[in-house]
Amino acid sequence: MVQFHGNLLIGGMSLTDLQGLIDAENACVPGWRGEFVVNVNRRSCLEIGRPYLLQLSDGRTGQVVVSEIAEKPLEQVAVVRISGTSPLR
Repeated sequence: MVQFHGNLLIGGMSLTDLQGLIDAENACVPGWRGEFVVNVNRRSCLEIGRPYLLQLSDGRTGQVVVSEIAEKPLEQVAVVRISGTSPLR
């Protein structure tokens, strides 16, 4: 897993300045995995199974779905796990 920086496009809005991890070895084929952390206030716009577009700061983009959201209430964050439905290009 390697670190990434980017944005998650959600219809007419986006989650910006995300930092997380992606499985870079498999990012050239669908099914790659990754995760990022968001403040619990920003978690409300995410749905499990819904498609989103991930835009990385290096210019690559890929279609993803949210596969899991694990809230950590004491830390006021949620860990969002994603699965790529298209390669990162």
